[in-house]
Amino acid sequence: MTISPPSPRTLAKYGLAADDWLAIIEQQGGVCPICKEVPKRWVTDHLHVKGYKQMPAEKKKLYVRGVTCWRCNHWYLGRGITIERAENVVGYLKGFQGKLHECAECGKDTDNPHSTSMCHDCQIILLLNLLDDCEKYGRINPPR
Repeated sequence: MTISPPSPRTLAKYGLAADDWLAIIEQQGGVCPICKEVPKRWVTDHLHVKGYKQMPAEKKKLYVRGVTCWRCNHWYLGRGITIERAENVVGYLKGFQGKLHECAECGKDTDNPHSTSMCHDCQIILLLNLLDDCEKYGRINPPR
């Protein structure tokens, strides 16, 4: 697939030549650095700083972060993201993911991404208790 750089006018907005822009994509492995996919629509991502439009081309070029897909630029980078905010998002998501693998009985890691309720040890204890109930009462649930 051949990637064509944006128009000279668009490149000038970022202080880039066509070769600069293509080199950025090549350094990224030919994919969006966020989603790792080959986009249909590329977007030049840059840091929004005061006075950017009036800067000389060589200075504008310093604020270009990379070339991303439109979706990642719009939804992730184009919303005033900072490293601190990005780290907060990662921490938030990891915190929730950790809850999914926590045993409801003992709080240990379930060791099983498909089971979100109990770890292996608690599952065995539950099964042994169920077997005991079956032997005692002839059924799983004891009489009330």
